[in-house]
Amino acid sequence: MAPKKKEDKDAPPPEDTNPYGVFVSVTMPSATVVLDVQDDAAAQRETHITLNIPGCHVPWASAHTAPSEGGVYQYSVVKHFRRSGGQDGLLQLINGVLTVTVNDSATNAVLASATVDQLQGFAIGQNTWSTEGLDLVPAAEVPEGVPKARSARLAFASIALQERPLPEGADAAALAAAPPPPEAELPPLLPYSYVSGEAAEKGNMVELVVSGLSPLPPNLQAAADAAGGKLHVTVGLALPGGGPAVAVSLAVAGGRVAAPAFRRELLPPGCLQALQYALEDGLPVVLEVARYVSAEGMADPAFEGYHAAAAAPALAAGLGAAGATEAAAEGLSLTAWAASGAKTCLPPYTAPAGKPKPVEAEVPPAGTCLWEKAGAQLAVSLRFARPVVPAWRPPPPPPRPLLELIPPRDLTPKPPPTTAVDEFKAKVRVIARALAEEYKAVLPPPDASVAAAAAGGGAEGRHKALIFELNRSGKYAQMRDSLKTAVVSLVREKYRKSGSMSPNEMALLYNDLYGSLLAAVHSSLNDLVDAAAARPRAPPPAPVPDKQRLGELLELAAQAEAMGDTDRAELLHQRRLLAKNDAQVWYEYGTYCLRRGGAKRGRAEECFREALALEPAHRGALLALLGCSVAAGRNTDPAYLESAEAAAHRLLDVAGRSSLDAWAALAVVYRAYGEAKRAELASCEQEMARLEKQQLAAAAAAASAGVSPSPSYGEGRAGGNGGGVPATEPSTASAGSVAGSAGELQARSFISLANTLLESLALPAEAALALELAAGLRHWPSVGPDTRTLHALAGALAEQALARAAGGGAASAAAEAMLTPGSSVLSMMRADAGEAVSSVAAEAAWRCRLLVAQLHKARGATDEAIRFYQEYIEAARSSGRLAEVPLSAWLELAEAYAARGQARFAADVFLLGASARPGCAVLWRGAGRCFVGAEELGPADMALSEANVLDPEDPEAWGWLALVALREGRAEDAEKALAFGLRCGLGDPGLLLDIAAEYRAAGQRRAEQRVLQEVAVKLMPESCSARLLLARCLVAQRCGAEAAEAVAAARQLAAHEDDEAAVAELEAELRGMA
Repeated sequence: MAPKKKEDKDAPPPEDTNPYGVFVSVTMPSATVVLDVQDDAAAQRETHITLNIPGCHVPWASAHTAPSEGGVYQYSVVKHFRRSGGQDGLLQLINGVLTVTVNDSATNAVLASATVDQLQGFAIGQNTWSTEGLDLVPAAEVPEGVPKARSARLAFASIALQERPLPEGADAAALAAAPPPPEAELPPLLPYSYVSGEAAEKGNMVELVVSGLSPLPPNLQAAADAAGGKLHVTVGLALPGGGPAVAVSLAVAGGRVAAPAFRRELLPPGCLQALQYALEDGLPVVLEVARYVSAEGMADPAFEGYHAAAAAPALAAGLGAAGATEAAAEGLSLTAWAASGAKTCLPPYTAPAGKPKPVEAEVPPAGTCLWEKAGAQLAVSLRFARPVVPAWRPPPPPPRPLLELIPPRDLTPKPPPTTAVDEFKAKVRVIARALAEEYKAVLPPPDASVAAAAAGGGAEGRHKALIFELNRSGKYAQMRDSLKTAVVSLVREKYRKSGSMSPNEMALLYNDLYGSLLAAVHSSLNDLVDAAAARPRAPPPAPVPDKQRLGELLELAAQAEAMGDTDRAELLHQRRLLAKNDAQVWYEYGTYCLRRGGAKRGRAEECFREALALEPAHRGALLALLGCSVAAGRNTDPAYLESAEAAAHRLLDVAGRSSLDAWAALAVVYRAYGEAKRAELASCEQEMARLEKQQLAAAAAAASAGVSPSPSYGEGRAGGNGGGVPATEPSTASAGSVAGSAGELQARSFISLANTLLESLALPAEAALALELAAGLRHWPSVGPDTRTLHALAGALAEQALARAAGGGAASAAAEAMLTPGSSVLSMMRADAGEAVSSVAAEAAWRCRLLVAQLHKARGATDEAIRFYQEYIEAARSSGRLAEVPLSAWLELAEAYAARGQARFAADVFLLGASARPGCAVLWRGAGRCFVGAEELGPADMALSEANVLDPEDPEAWGWLALVALREGRAEDAEKALAFGLRCGLGDPGLLLDIAAEYRAAGQRRAEQRVLQEVAVKLMPESCSARLLLARCLVAQRCGAEAAEAVAAARQLAAHEDDEAAVAELEAELRGMA
């Protein structure tokens, strides 16, 4: 009877019959129960269902029901269990189960039972659960005389969380005390949720299951017996990143703990982000084990000996995977808690007041772990209702793939169309070969004697015999008839006439047709002769430049662009476009158009589309089209972003799904969309984090094995881009400069993308967008100083480019702001002053000197600009990197010296640059021009001649050579050089006026007149002074009529008093000549 007393003692209070509040509604219409009976009468035994839900309610039994046909019991169970509200009520629900039993109504014996553990869904906002069919487990033992159940199955079962709100103004206590009214008189039950809308959408639930803990320390069971069973072992877990602790209490009985056991806790939305980051970063998960005594008057002096820690890296690794909800760890060893250094989550031990009795007499020494001495191992599993690290969802494909927007072009050469003349020639060749075989057949054998060869009339006789035979056999007629259809087709094609012409019509065409046919016959026979003689006709030379010439033209175009001669740069690029089937040529012309800006932006996009039509896998063109479309989508029409998205997806396909750079490009596109693509942007960043972790792990494994990192890891570190896209310089992304910490490779990918957008594509706003994404990475605060330096340098260059594009006073204002004391640019420039300087910092300091020089130039401080230009070039000279100095730096420094009137210093700068880049024509030309200004004609002639050799089509080099030749008295050389210069498009009025002045000084008035006419008529048609110079030259030659025309034109162009006075003087002189 002891168990009966225990049941009476622990029996729950009566059921709460208050009809208002929160209810758990259970619905079970029917069940099929198959009893193990032999006769039909026993099969009609009545049964009922008993329901027991967690909490304080009395188990509820349904009405006794007899089966219908087939052993189906129509229980029609619809039961509403009233529950307490609030978080306590929810925790009680989710930490319990619904027990369903089918009982024999006569004896109340359990025939079958099932446990429904589906209440945890209420923790995340769910309020219903249902299933079609629920199998119950038949009881193994039943009382004597009660048939066993072979099987039992509920046809349907559902659990719903509902609420009946209290009527407005009603007294809750009075309604609870009053007898419940009939169900029909009550308001209807409404769906209910314990959690708020935000918690239902974003919240989570954690479940800690302890599967086993064994073997136990030797004295643990004795202590449990001494405490009268009021001793338990608790396993707790403090979730990394914050959130509530989860603790599972395990009773000790029979030398083992009562396992498995579980505990569930709610996770509010506010702690989930920190938990996600902790799992992604692999923070350690440490389980805490402790023993607690709850018996009154008993103490636990051995608490610290049973206080242990168990590290569970498998839990962090398993739950840190994207989309994971559950992870298990077995065989976890326990060590002393004090040695773990972890933060406790279980309550500390508090000794009871008074003189309590120790539950265990032996107290272990400090630092001893009794679990460890016993060799105990812990097995647990951790489960979440939703993934803490969201499952990765690949970004959706674009509405239209790029290959559909830009179909690849078929470059297979198509055969020329066949004409009637070609058909006629083919038949003539067939007939000619047939005749040749006939003639060959009648020739004497090669070893025949002269007499034998002369027999039968010799060659003439054989020829007559062959003709006779051809006519007799009808072969000639067949050959003639085979040509008829070809001739008719030719007449129809060439003369648009049919074969039914009248004799008069035919007579008009006969001569021309005969000539055409005869020419076709001769052409066919000549082709046969050439082919037989193995001397095929050489094809005409192709007008398309070869690869070497294309490279030369590209270099000359870049030089012209650096000099500001956009007309010549455009002309050179147009000449390169003769290679119209070369995708790289179109890509390079597109980048030039992007740098030009303005109306050329649209032309640039056309070029990139043409490059992709020719080579769909061209990475540079894909990235360029992406950048152009993002810029257009942000500034003009958002519809362009669809094209950018298509290009980004295509780039991802081409570069590979493991390319961080390609994912960074796609992230920039989604960032340009804004809020509309926030989820897709998060997906890109999640995949980049996974790839980075994978590459870092592979690199670490390779380093431990003494193997070089994989190419993908090296690409991520250096920020490689692939074909058509310039990679980051080795000095700025050396293999040893990237720390193996989270976020480094992702940041480098965005920075590399920003550098490409800025330097190759002249898209500073889009580069700034990529830099924003780098700075917004979760691990950005922990990235290394080298990465931050690269980011700051790219940001400064983007800011400078944006200020230049704005024009007006924006460049000067931006320069002033960037040169303020303490600015990032000045800090980076001075970062190489110390001894232990990384290669990245040294590279950034060197590049910042050039940037500072350009900023001083923008604000008009020429002296300061020259100083920093010189420091930049001197640093390049000392490190052997003069060849890496950009052309613009040489030109800007020389221009600064020339602006101060120091032509000789400017010439030295040009010569130093030419020594570093001996193939650069504009540097040699600049040196020659400066030598001319310094009156050093010999060095000027040598430098200009070198420039002329490197670029024979440069008109200015020819013009300066002509000026030098005139000053040295070489009139014939000057005449030739000037002629070549004018033929190449010499358009510098100042240079031509200097040449005219030299001709005037030499007394060569006719040559002066030609030069001045070029200036006044073509180059400066609106200049009064040019017309006056031409008029004076004509007056000096006594050409009155021409001079009068020039003076009349000058009179119309005169804009101020000095011009009018000069015109009046010349008019008076002309009147004197008359």
